[in-house]
Formats: sequence, C-alpha cells, structure tokens
Amino acid sequence: MDLRLYFLKKKARKLGVKINDISCISRTATIQAESPCSLGSAEIVNRKPKTSLLLFSAHSYIRSGTLHNVSRIGRFCSFGQNVTIGQLKKTHPIDFASTSRELCLEYEYSAPPAEVGHDVWIGDGAVIMEGVKIGHGAVIGKNALVTKDVLPYQIVGGNPAKPIRFRFETSIIEALLVSEWWNLDLAELRKLDYQNVTHFLAQVKAVHKHAYYQQVKITRQQVSGHSP
Repeated sequence: MDLRLYFLKKKARKLGVKINDISCISRTATIQAESPCSLGSAEIVNRKPKTSLLLFSAHSYIRSGTLHNVSRIGRFCSFGQNVTIGQLKKTHPIDFASTSRELCLEYEYSAPPAEVGHDVWIGDGAVIMEGVKIGHGAVIGKNALVTKDVLPYQIVGGNPAKPIRFRFETSIIEALLVSEWWNLDLAELRKLDYQNVTHFLAQVKAVHKHAYYQQVKITRQQVSGHSP
C-alpha cells in the first residue's frame, strides 16, 4: 500500500470527497470538486495536462467506470456502475501502417471533452462518447451508447442511443431550467414538495438562499480545500 496515496484519500474524504483509490486518477489529471460528492472507483483518465481539469459538482456520484475526457459534471448527478464518459473514438491510429502503440509511439489524438449537466441520471454500463453534451435533467438508459447530444430532461436508451421521451411537457421543462434549482440551498430544497413537480415549481420561487460549497482540488500529488 502506498501510504502517501492512502493519506491523500483520507484527507479528501475529510473534506467531503469520497474516492476509493486515488491511484485511479491519472498523473496529468486535476479534479476541482465541490464538497460533498463521490467519485467511487472511477478511473480518471485525462492524458493532456492542458485539457485535464475535471469539474465535479456537489451531491453527484459515480459508482465505477471511467471518465476519459470530461470537462464538467453538474450537481445532483447519479451515475451507476461501469459508466464511461468521454470515450475517445480513435485511441489507436487506424490510418497508420499499424494500430499498435508499441510501434506508433508518436500517435496523438485530441478530441473535445464531454459535458454533463445538472440532475442527470446515467444507468449501469452506459457509454458517453467524446464531445457529447448531456443536458440538465436527462436520463441515460442502462448499457446505452450515446453518440449525440442529449436535450434537457430527455430520456434516451439503446445502442446507439435514441430518444425515448421527455420526462415532462415543454412548459414544465422550461420552468425547471429557468428555476436553476440546483444552485439553491439543499436544506431549503428539501422543504419543498419535490414529489409533485407543479407544486415544486410554485414553491421554489420563494427560495432565495443559494448554496455555497467547499472547493476541493485533487491530484495524484496533493489534496487541498478552500471555502467559496
């Protein structure tokens, strides 16, 4: 056991960020997390230092999987097991004489990062490809392969993923997006009738207290926290 990584893990947990194994974070990656959140057993693989920052927001968790090339995970997101986000299309050269990295040492492939909005639910085994943007409130079905952007509050599933339906009618979706409830204080949100979206929208207008979360910076070398 690497004692240095063990104590970094303990420090992160004390600051409200749960990580099962800090060695799962690539050496070039930096995570800017809002506390509390959980990265579980996810492998953070961002290979290029200039594009290696991952913003992981409060009240979100991923159980296990890989974050390949991701710029942002919103608040209140729920990701299952073996979820892959930001999967690269060309991890090996297909127009070179060989696809092997043993031979093609200078091969590089850059791609736009994936982005995930607030309040997104991703089922077990789902794969989100590079550059895909997942809108607020979207739901991704189990084992889905998502190759195109997903609209806010849209439910998609299948391989490749296709739209199934929207969670709510258009007027409700627009009201939820305007409310930006994910920026409000959690204790105040819990007082609302979140089981009835119409009641929730009527009540949330009276909530003016915004949430403020501790920021935690995590790398393979250090863990540090500071207040907003």
